[in-house]
Amino acid sequence: MKEKLSVKQYLLNLQNSICKSIEAEDEKSKFQVDKWTRAEGGGGSS
Repeated sequence: MKEKLSVKQYLLNLQNSICKSIEAEDEKSKFQVDKWTRAEGGGGSS
């Protein structure tokens, strides 16, 4: 279970890093966080 959380955190950090890099290169680009959950379980951040 620890590995799963580590991978999840790594991917969220990677997503954030990519978005920040794009915003830095193109000042017109601005990302917003959209966190969501599913009734069946699970969720994510887009």
